[in-house]
Amino acid sequence: MSSISRSFDQIRSLSPKLNKATDDANKTVLRVEQFLDECSLGLPAEVFCYAGADNRFEVSLGYTRRGNRYRIVVVTTRFDVGEDEHIVLDENGDAKVQNREERPWCECARDIKLETIPQLPALIEALASNAEKSIKAAEEATLTVEKILSATQPTTTEQMAAQSASRAKTTGHRATNQHMVALRESFAEQLAKPGPADAAALDLGKGPYTLPSGAKLGIEL
Repeated sequence: MSSISRSFDQIRSLSPKLNKATDDANKTVLRVEQFLDECSLGLPAEVFCYAGADNRFEVSLGYTRRGNRYRIVVVTTRFDVGEDEHIVLDENGDAKVQNREERPWCECARDIKLETIPQLPALIEALASNAEKSIKAAEEATLTVEKILSATQPTTTEQMAAQSASRAKTTGHRATNQHMVALRESFAEQLAKPGPADAAALDLGKGPYTLPSGAKLGIEL
C-alpha cells in the first residue's frame, strides 16, 4: 500500500475524531461563557497563543465585552512594518500596532479554534488572577479614602458634643425669652394698679418704665 493510500485511510479514521474534538471544544467554550455570565465577572483578560511569520502578527485568546455581554474571543494583532521589512517600534521600544481584530471564538474557522483552544485553561487562570488583583486594589483604595474622610470630619463624640451645645444654646434662648415675657407681665400688673389711665399710657415694649409715683424701675427689657 502506497503512502498516499495510507494517508487516505488515516484521514477517513481521523475525521470523526476531529469532528468530535471540535464539537467538544465548542460545547466547552459555551459552558465557560455561560459560567462567567452567571458570575457577572465583567473583567477582561488575554493570553498569548502564537505568533505569525516573522512576528508580524500575534494571536491571543481573550475574554472581553462584545456588544452587551462578554465573550471569549480570538484576538489578532498585526504590527506595522517599515520599508525595510522590519517591524516599526514605538517610542517605548514596543512593536507598533497596525490594527487589532477581535472575533468571538465560536465564530472562528475550525483551524483557528483548534490552534487557540489549548490556551483556554490559561485564560481562566488569568481571569481569576485579574479578579483577585482588582478586589485587592479596590479594598486598599476604599480604606485609604475612608481614613482621609475620617481625619477631615468630626468624630461621633465631637458631633454629639456640638449637637448638645446647640440644643443647650437654643434652650437657653428660649428660657431667657420666657423670663423676659414673665417680667414684662409682672411689671404691667404693677404699673396698672394705680389706675387704668397710667397703665394705658405705658409702652410695655420699651424701657425704662416709670411708676405712677415717679420712681424708676431701672430695668430695660
